[in-house]
Amino acid sequence: MAKPLQLDPPIELNTPKGHGVCHFLIYDGTENNTLWGTLQEDGQWWFWPTHLVRGIRNFSQGRDNPERPPLDPAFDQFKLA
Repeated sequence: MAKPLQLDPPIELNTPKGHGVCHFLIYDGTENNTLWGTLQEDGQWWFWPTHLVRGIRNFSQGRDNPERPPLDPAFDQFKLA
Protein backbone atom coordinates (compact mmCIF):
# COMPACT_ATOMS: atom_id res chain seq x y z
CA MET A 1 0.00 0.00 0.00
CA ALA A 2 1.42 3.32 -1.06
CA LYS A 3 1.49 6.22 1.35
CA PRO A 4 1.22 9.76 0.04
CA LEU A 5 4.28 11.97 0.41
CA GLN A 6 3.47 15.55 1.33
CA LEU A 7 5.70 18.03 -0.49
CA ASP A 8 7.05 20.94 1.52
CA PRO A 9 7.24 23.31 -0.26
CA PRO A 10 4.62 22.41 -2.89
CA ILE A 11 5.64 22.30 -6.57
CA GLU A 12 3.90 24.34 -9.28
CA LEU A 13 3.03 22.31 -12.39
CA ASN A 14 1.33 22.62 -15.76
CA THR A 15 -1.42 20.02 -16.10
CA PRO A 16 -4.00 19.26 -18.81
CA LYS A 17 -6.47 21.40 -16.84
CA GLY A 18 -4.06 24.34 -16.54
CA HIS A 19 -1.87 25.58 -13.71
CA GLY A 20 -1.81 23.50 -10.53
CA VAL A 21 0.13 23.27 -7.29
CA CYS A 22 1.27 19.78 -6.34
CA HIS A 23 0.99 19.04 -2.62
CA PHE A 24 1.22 15.22 -2.66
CA LEU A 25 3.04 12.44 -4.52
CA ILE A 26 1.84 8.85 -4.49
CA TYR A 27 4.45 6.31 -5.56
CA ASP A 28 3.18 2.73 -5.67
CA GLY A 29 6.22 0.91 -7.02
CA THR A 30 7.83 0.47 -10.39
CA GLU A 31 4.76 -1.14 -12.01
CA ASN A 32 2.57 1.92 -11.53
CA ASN A 33 2.69 5.60 -12.41
CA THR A 34 3.62 8.14 -9.81
CA LEU A 35 0.54 10.28 -9.13
CA TRP A 36 0.86 14.02 -8.57
CA GLY A 37 -1.88 15.39 -6.27
CA THR A 38 -2.51 18.91 -7.53
CA LEU A 39 -4.83 21.66 -6.44
CA GLN A 40 -5.97 23.31 -9.67
CA GLU A 41 -6.69 27.03 -10.10
CA ASP A 42 -10.45 26.32 -10.02
CA GLY A 43 -10.17 24.68 -6.57
CA GLN A 44 -10.49 21.07 -7.74
CA TRP A 45 -8.08 18.35 -6.63
CA TRP A 46 -6.73 16.08 -9.37
CA PHE A 47 -4.23 13.24 -9.22
CA TRP A 48 -2.26 13.20 -12.49
CA PRO A 49 0.09 10.47 -13.72
CA THR A 50 3.63 11.61 -14.47
CA HIS A 51 3.23 11.70 -18.26
CA LEU A 52 0.49 14.35 -17.94
CA VAL A 53 2.37 16.97 -15.86
CA ARG A 54 5.08 19.45 -16.83
CA GLY A 55 7.22 21.84 -14.86
CA ILE A 56 6.30 25.51 -14.94
CA ARG A 57 8.37 28.33 -16.42
CA ASN A 58 11.88 28.43 -14.97
CA PHE A 59 14.26 30.84 -16.67
CA SER A 60 17.34 29.63 -14.75
CA GLN A 61 16.77 26.12 -16.18
CA GLY A 62 16.11 27.39 -19.71
CA ARG A 63 12.43 26.45 -19.57
CA ASP A 64 10.90 29.75 -20.64
CA ASN A 65 7.66 28.51 -22.20
CA PRO A 66 6.80 24.88 -21.38
CA GLU A 67 3.91 23.36 -23.30
CA ARG A 68 0.69 22.41 -21.60
CA PRO A 69 0.20 18.62 -21.62
CA PRO A 70 -2.69 17.37 -23.75
CA LEU A 71 -5.84 16.24 -21.99
CA ASP A 72 -6.08 12.48 -22.27
CA PRO A 73 -9.59 11.45 -23.47
CA ALA A 74 -9.61 8.76 -20.78
CA PHE A 75 -9.87 11.52 -18.16
CA ASP A 76 -13.11 12.85 -19.65
CA GLN A 77 -14.98 10.09 -17.81
CA PHE A 78 -13.99 11.79 -14.54
CA LYS A 79 -15.30 15.20 -15.57
CA LEU A 80 -16.99 16.89 -12.65
CA ALA A 81 -20.12 18.98 -13.10
